Amino acid sequence: MIAIVLALSLAAAPACVGDGHNQHRSKSAIKHFQKTWARAHGGLPCPEECALYRKVGEQYVLYQRCGGCQVDHICPLACCGLDAPQNMQWLTAEANRAKSDDCSACGLARRP
Repeated sequence: MIAIVLALSLAAAPACVGDGHNQHRSKSAIKHFQKTWARAHGGLPCPEECALYRKVGEQYVLYQRCGGCQVDHICPLACCGLDAPQNMQWLTAEANRAKSDDCSACGLARRP
């Protein structure tokens, strides 16, 4: 009986292989997220706060449209998050570094 309960509890555990840092990050999933986001936001490739400007003379000109942001996994891969567009968001580089592998967004503890 104990073996059956143990087997059932192991079968119900989330399938998260490895430590998360080695989990594959799909470039196609990121591209799909970017295209879906742009369609939903009037063709903008990323949020306006992602734009980087540089000063040329007395004016600031657009340097990189999306250079200040990164595509982030809401529930990090290190916490068994999906590498799928529905688990992605735009974050500034600073916010992404601060978030790192914070598993609070997915209600899980970080894998050891």
